[in-house]
Amino acid sequence: MTPPTTQERVDAALDYAARGLYIIPLHDVIQGHCSCGNPQCNAPGKHPRIADWANAASIDPAQIQWWWTQWPYANVGILTGQRSSLAVLDVDPRNGGDLALEDLVHFYGPLPDTPMVISGSKGLHYYFALDGPLQKFDPGPGLNLQADGALVVAPPSLHASGNTYEWEASSHLDDVPLAPLPDWLREMGAGQYPCGWRRSPGYPAQCALPGPKGVPPYQVPHPDR
Repeated sequence: MTPPTTQERVDAALDYAARGLYIIPLHDVIQGHCSCGNPQCNAPGKHPRIADWANAASIDPAQIQWWWTQWPYANVGILTGQRSSLAVLDVDPRNGGDLALEDLVHFYGPLPDTPMVISGSKGLHYYFALDGPLQKFDPGPGLNLQADGALVVAPPSLHASGNTYEWEASSHLDDVPLAPLPDWLREMGAGQYPCGWRRSPGYPAQCALPGPKGVPPYQVPHPDR
């Protein structure tokens, strides 16, 4: 697969910024390795090149152009959370995210139509409009809800595998509006989730999720099922 050009990365970053999504230049991938120079880097091409990135993220075209003049092959990061009014549900099938999401959808209902990205590892990123503050959290095994204090790698960035991040067909920001973050996901993040998957060491084999009013909690299987 041909890596994205500098112009493609800049154009994408400027397009996102014009939509009010705050941009962060990320390290890039060189022959499968991160440009940070750490041979043990556990997030190649996924972490920021700039300090204080949560505050330094920008929608200023001049700043974005300068970043890609400095680092022509920087991957494109988008700040999630209240500043960008954006939350992203990251589904990693390698760690059971597809099964965990299937369990949640079985109980709460399908996710609304919303822009969606196919990640470099062939997972899915669901983009949602976020109204107000919400800290990032993990709704289940292999699931990350990226919000305040987090970022997401955006198309056309290059993954360590050699794949690029791509908008799913007919699911670009131009094709479908951002759906509001589902209430049940917000409620989990607000702390109405009694035994979060990674918050409570030694959580039980069955983890009760809060159901809609008047409905018993749904028992989501432990990832070791």
